[in-house]
Amino acid sequence: MMLLACESNAYLMNELPSNLPPYTYVPGQTPHPFSDPQGHSYGLHEAGPFDLDERFHRGLVLFQNGYFWEAHEAWEQAWIVLGRKGEQANYIKGLIKLAAAGVKCLEENKAGAQRHLKRAQELLNASQASTVDRFADQLASHEELVKTIESMVSALTQCNEPN
Repeated sequence: MMLLACESNAYLMNELPSNLPPYTYVPGQTPHPFSDPQGHSYGLHEAGPFDLDERFHRGLVLFQNGYFWEAHEAWEQAWIVLGRKGEQANYIKGLIKLAAAGVKCLEENKAGAQRHLKRAQELLNASQASTVDRFADQLASHEELVKTIESMVSALTQCNEPN
């Protein structure tokens, strides 16, 4: 099990599948996965082309287990497959922003987390039903992912407020 946020209001994550990295990257706290020789994916950076559904699913599994930076990377690859523009690309961009908010929570950067969360919600809420339906076999609703980050931001706020 992985605990996130502050100890008194820790956010309990799911059991980890066996194919996940040994740690989630947090800038300034853990080795960079690709550029640091101690990084969990050093020398393993994947080259495209990438399968949209596989990258979407990989990002989802990573996110649901607290690997926000790694989810951001997987979803960014899906976003690139979609050409970085258009309705589906904007939906994926919303998920990328949501993962970035998770990273900011792990960095205990409340303002950054709130900024990314707000933009993620704007992008996700603007999505047309057809786009949401396109990914519905893997993600019934992005609302649960948003609630995860909202809970982390709330816990972070409580940790950082003076007594």
